[in-house]
Amino acid sequence: MIDLPCPVVDCDIHNTIPSLKTLYPYLPDFWCDYLEESAFVGPDSHDYPAGSPFTALPGSEPESGPPGSDLDRLREQTVEAWQSDFGILTCNYWTSRVHHEDLALALSSAINDWQMDTFLNLGSGRRWSYPGRILNWLPGKSTGLVPIRGSCR
Repeated sequence: MIDLPCPVVDCDIHNTIPSLKTLYPYLPDFWCDYLEESAFVGPDSHDYPAGSPFTALPGSEPESGPPGSDLDRLREQTVEAWQSDFGILTCNYWTSRVHHEDLALALSSAINDWQMDTFLNLGSGRRWSYPGRILNWLPGKSTGLVPIRGSCR
């Protein structure tokens, strides 16, 4: 174990949702129906193409879901591996690339709530945070997206 003189912050932990259906409990029924009926598969994003050696650390892919979607593996490979005291999540589900404004806002809100429930209440003694999903191209509509609830300890 390394003894460092100050706390360590991992400021760019990339997590992602395991699947679009992961967000259904956090979405109004209207949007769940819309997603099912419209064949929406996700935002137009190919920042991390499957199979690229730069997309994810070797061994980071869980048994099911994309890299960054398994909480235990993500925690093991980030805050525990580097003995970080604090981790800042950067969910790489790019809702800013969803071209339907209302859907982008609903997905952003759902991701924020999912991250709060999944990542911020770990009970591990370490703290996690996230910047909150805010759509910079919809500043007036994005003000209520970041929930003020829960604990990051």
